[in-house]
Order: sequence, then structure tokens, then C-alpha cells
Amino acid sequence: MEHPVRGLNWTLAIVAAALVGAGVWHSLKRPNNGEPPVRSAPVARRERIARPDGDYLGSQACRDCHPRQYDTYTTTHGMGRSMCRIENATPIENFADTRFETADGRDYFMEQVDGKVVHHERVRDERGGVLYDDSARVMFAIGSGVRGRGYVINREGRLYQSPISWYTQSQSWGLSPGYKPWTHSRFQYQLLEGWLYCHAGRMESWGANTGQFVDPPFLELFVGCERCHGPGGEHVARRLKGIPDDPMVKIGDLAPERRGAVCWQCHLKAKVTLPLLGRDLYDFRPGQRLDENRLIVYDRGSTRPDTPEGDQSIVLQMMMSRCFRESDGRLGCISCHNPHERPSAEQRAVYYRERCLQCHADRGCSVAEETRQAPPASGSCVACHMPSEISSFIPHTAISDHRIFRDFRNRPSKPLPPVSLRERFAVFGIDGGSVSETDLRRARGVAMATEAVATGSIELARFAIRELDPVGAAATGDDIAVLDPLAACYMVVQDTERGIACWQRAVALQPDRGPSLRALALLSAANGDPRAFLEYADRMIAANPDLPEPHFMRARALQVLDRVPEAIASAQEALQRDPTAVPVRNWIVNIHRSAGNIEEADRGKAWIDAYLKVAAPPTPRSPTDSSAPSDSASGWSPSR
Repeated sequence: MEHPVRGLNWTLAIVAAALVGAGVWHSLKRPNNGEPPVRSAPVARRERIARPDGDYLGSQACRDCHPRQYDTYTTTHGMGRSMCRIENATPIENFADTRFETADGRDYFMEQVDGKVVHHERVRDERGGVLYDDSARVMFAIGSGVRGRGYVINREGRLYQSPISWYTQSQSWGLSPGYKPWTHSRFQYQLLEGWLYCHAGRMESWGANTGQFVDPPFLELFVGCERCHGPGGEHVARRLKGIPDDPMVKIGDLAPERRGAVCWQCHLKAKVTLPLLGRDLYDFRPGQRLDENRLIVYDRGSTRPDTPEGDQSIVLQMMMSRCFRESDGRLGCISCHNPHERPSAEQRAVYYRERCLQCHADRGCSVAEETRQAPPASGSCVACHMPSEISSFIPHTAISDHRIFRDFRNRPSKPLPPVSLRERFAVFGIDGGSVSETDLRRARGVAMATEAVATGSIELARFAIRELDPVGAAATGDDIAVLDPLAACYMVVQDTERGIACWQRAVALQPDRGPSLRALALLSAANGDPRAFLEYADRMIAANPDLPEPHFMRARALQVLDRVPEAIASAQEALQRDPTAVPVRNWIVNIHRSAGNIEEADRGKAWIDAYLKVAAPPTPRSPTDSSAPSDSASGWSPSR
């Protein structure tokens, strides 16, 4: 599943490009009265998000009555091994040699220190001396190991993905999905609730997709039994009393769209996944239609019938197949996949062939037996009709194509007819449902806004505004999920006043909302207001002290306010979090040189020169250049 709306870094592509690129730092002016600005108070912690989860028992409660299903699920099935504490992870990796290098001159490795697993990113100079060695302790292993395994850092309830991952199919170490050489966010790729929803069990947070979880964050680490069957409290209570009436959801008995929703809640990739107004992802209960909890929007302009997995969801692929279209709803995910057990590598060909023969036994295969048994098929229906395609998102990994062509070598390749901008974004699976017009507009509008921000399309931004403005009501609305995208679209069409109103409303509703605070900080800098710039930077730091960019923002504001020692200290805080930020180092060098600290300036310049000789990016970037890709929830462009 794609990330649900989580702010989506609306500020990065719009505010930074429109304002910072125009010289934001130089527009700051020193105040005339000379009074020091007042540091803003830390953002008050909100109450925990309220969820109706009191009837959940955890998967251990299922084990006594369902030992076989529990054991096979937790030992063979991916969902039953989706996350665990690092010390409890079954070794699948090659720990004899964990080091690997990337194209930008860095090497990565892990080590065990006093029983703790620590991941390192390191750069050496031309002589082999260490320029920096950045590291973080990992607390959790994430991923079943079927395709690979990632690692999660926990900083007081703020979770981050390590740049180091293990890839099972290639038996190799490499950068984690979403990380790219030169531009990735070091150990600062923040994991928000919308992403973790499909990789972990139940969680406690201080608010949906804020990035701040209760510590420890997981009520259940792996995706447990109740995610598919619903809360077990009433089921267990009735069974203990001998009451035969059973409220537990039996997935196979559900109508097709309700049966599918159990799997689609995580396995349906789309442009945007947006909970209904007033709902949360965790409000979903098995047995519901998916559109009773959330709307999923896909892009018909890029979803083609001839594209592999890398470009669209395996669910959409399956629905394109003739097998699905002619099954009258009978074919679904569990027709082929056992939700409690994964067949071993030796069993796979026979297991999936038997699934195919449930429908095709009367006709069988038209290919001669000798040909079917020869490699690479070796008796496997899947090998010919659902071959693996290289994933565009998960490195070193191939995923089965679910279009199920009769002859994959001669599969049809028909271009899609042109789609207008208004018709381009389609909402998945709402036929027969009762979705409100408001929810439809906000889902389509957010999808339009996502594309408008990514491409800078003024026309698409205007379409998005027409959909979202009545929903978000700009300065007075309380639908926080649409305020950031709506604000960004106003910036695309250069309506700064309304954009600011949306971001101000967002932080009024959610005082520690990082993307909105960042936008307002940059706008304050563009307007030459160092006091407001400092205040917003302080609020960003109070909301999340781990990220480097707010510390550098604070340094720039303090410099303008003639508080140079504090400014240098804040810049050093940014470097503690991202030692590769060359513009920050250059700024410190210039400060020292201006103050006559020539030796300190020369030392800093020598480090920069040595670093750039081995790790220079392909093109120069500035610390707030929106053209530099960023994978961090903060919007920090590392500027290598």
C-alpha cells in the first residue's frame, strides 16, 4: 500500500522553489529595535489518538484453540513475521560481511556493540582517513525476509528507517527502498503511521501520522490474527461461556468486495489512500467494505494494461486478468494464497498448480507435458502465466505479474486512450457503496494536488483547488488532511495569501505539524521577518529535535539577529544530525572567517574539500533547493 496522506512534503516542491530559490535567506532583515526575540515554548503534547481497540486481545490469545494456524502463520507466513525486536529476528542475512559501497563514495556496515546492533554510514578521504562515521542503533527488524529485511531506529517514539537493508533474492546488502545515493536522508527517513500500518501490528501514537508514537510504540509487533479476523474479545468470551453464536469474521464467507477488502487494506497500491472524513486507518474492521473506511485513488493516466508491477498494484493487475473478470467475483486473493501458511520453495510449483486446476482441470494445459516439465517452467503454471518482473521500488527484487496472460510472450500491448485531467484520477471500488460527495471530492482533490505539486501543473492545481477548497474551507476548515495539499496548490497558482491561511489553520489544529510549520518558516524568511522565522524553527525543533533542517533554520535566523555564538551552536546541532550537509559547513566557515577565526575556517574548508573529492554530487545543490530529492518526512534536502 502507498503512504496515506501524511503531509506529503507539500512545502518542499512549492515553497522552497518559489521562495528560497528567489533568495529567501538574503531577504531576512535585522530588526530595528534590537530587542531579542522570545523563544517559543515547546509544543504541548496532544492526547493519544482515540481508537476503539479495547476488544483486541493479541494473537497469543488465539494460540490455545488454533495452535496449528498460529504456528504456521508465525513461522512461514510473511505477515506473521512482519516485524520483531532485532534480538528476536531469525538470522537470514550474511553477517560475515555486512559492508557495501554506494556510488556517492559512502560505505555502510553494521556491528554489535555491547549486545546492541549499530548501523554505520562512513566516508573516507583519498588517503583512507575517516571524514565522518555516522551511526544509529536499530531496535526492530521489519519485513518477513521473503524479499528482504529492513531495520528501524527508535528515538523516544520517533521511528526511522535505516538506510541499510538485506535483500533475500540477491543475497546482498544494499540501500533501503526509497534511498538514493547523494540525496537520501541519512538516518532521518521518518516512518509515519500510514506506512507502518501495513508492516506492523497495532500501535499507539499521539495522533494519526504525526510521527510521534507512544514509547514503546507497538501493542503488537507483527500483523496479527485480528487484523484479518477482527477483535477477538467477544469471540473468546462467548466460546468460554459455550455460546455457539460466533461474531468472528470468516473471510471466505464474505461477499467479494468485503472479502477482498481484508487484503486490499494493505496490498492495494495507489496514488493516494485517504481515510474518510473523521476516520482513521485503524478504524477498519474485517467485514466492512474498504470504502466504509478509506478511499483509494489511482492514476488512470499511468495505469496501463501493459505495465509490470513496478508501475501499478498487483490487485489492479489481478482485476485486469481474464480469470478475475470471468469469475463473477469468485476469484480473489485467498483463491490462490493461504492466509495462514506460505508453501515452501519446494512446494510452490505443485501448490499453485493445484490452485489453477481448481478452475482449469477440465481443459488443462495445451503445452506438451515434456515442454511443461522442462526448465525454466519445471511444471509451474506461474512460471509461464505469471512470470516475475523487476520491481521499480524494491531494489534487487522481482515480483510476480498478476495479469495472468494465457501466452505471456505474446501478451497484448494496447495504448490507453487519452484521459482528460478531470477524468484522470479514479476512486477504487466504490460501486454499490454509499460514499459521500464530500469524501469523493477530497480524495480526488488530494490525488490531483499530489500530481500538481510533483509536476508544477497550474491547470491541475486549479482542478484540485475546486475539489478541495469547499472541503478545507481554507482559513476556517477543520479537515487537516486537505489543508497542506490545498495550501501547496494555492502556491502553485501563486495565491500566497490563501496558501498561508491554509497552513496557519493547519498549525492551529495541529500545533506540531511539521510540513505546515516548515512552510510558514520559509514564508517568514521570504518576508524578511527573522523573529517569526526563529519562532517557527523553534517550534519545529520542539516537535521533532532529530531533524537537521530546523536547526540550520534557527542558525540563519540567529545570525541575522546578531546572536552569532548561538547561531554557530545551532548549525553544529544540524551537523550532528547530518554531517554531510556541506552548505551548513560552508556557512560555519564563512562565519569564522568573518570573525577572524582563520585557523578554524581553514580547518572547516579543508574538511569540505576532502569530502567533495570523494563524495561530490553530480550537480551543485543548496540546502533548500527543491530540485534535490528528499525522502525525509521533514523535507530536508541534504545537499551533498
